[in-house]
Amino acid sequence: MCEIARLPKSSKLPTARIAIDIRPTAGNVERVREIYSSDFFVDRDMLGLVQLKSKMNMRSSESRTVYVAQSLTVNANTWKEGGEVSFVTESHNVPGQGEPIKYGLNCHIGSHVEAKVVNAGLDGYAWPLDCKRLNGDIAKGYYIEALGFFITTHEDSKDFGVSDTTVDSVTIER
Repeated sequence: MCEIARLPKSSKLPTARIAIDIRPTAGNVERVREIYSSDFFVDRDMLGLVQLKSKMNMRSSESRTVYVAQSLTVNANTWKEGGEVSFVTESHNVPGQGEPIKYGLNCHIGSHVEAKVVNAGLDGYAWPLDCKRLNGDIAKGYYIEALGFFITTHEDSKDFGVSDTTVDSVTIER
């Protein structure tokens, strides 16, 4: 298990600490819980960069919005500096009803660096990724090999503005 504390500074959203708990499962899927406040958190099943399932949880509400990837398209060449990886998922809030929700990234891979560049508590290597979402938004960050997780450090979003995130702390239980 790994816990990461992130502090995003956004041009449109209030600054608030986000805790991320990462729990590996069988089959290389990571269970990720992003805790935004005591009343709101998101559970995700991730396979590297790809979100397979997400569930939004609000303690003050009975509704739990769940998205499950119904299809996945991946394009990738060799994972190396200068390489590119992209994917698109389609999911439905309620399977079989309404238009599918598409999500995807097209990422350019930079030269690997020591993960300590992201935070001193991280071991191994990190790969800088410069990504563009399907809607044109920008996401930059590092894919941490040892965690199998992409930590976003910069976002430029039409809806949420520009935000830069630092990793305040990392706690790893072995």
